Amino acid sequence: MVEAGDHQLLFLPKYSPDLNDIENDFSALKRARMYSPIKTSRSRNYS
Repeated sequence: MVEAGDHQLLFLPKYSPDLNDIENDFSALKRARMYSPIKTSRSRNYS
């Protein structure tokens, strides 16, 4: 059916985060959030 429609079937490799550019950005955001200090309402300076 694919060949009859003059199309080509491509098999993609298994999912790889290295092939998806946004995965690197999300990884950096998660890492920054993990190592940032925890901010709570009690840690504010009320004057």
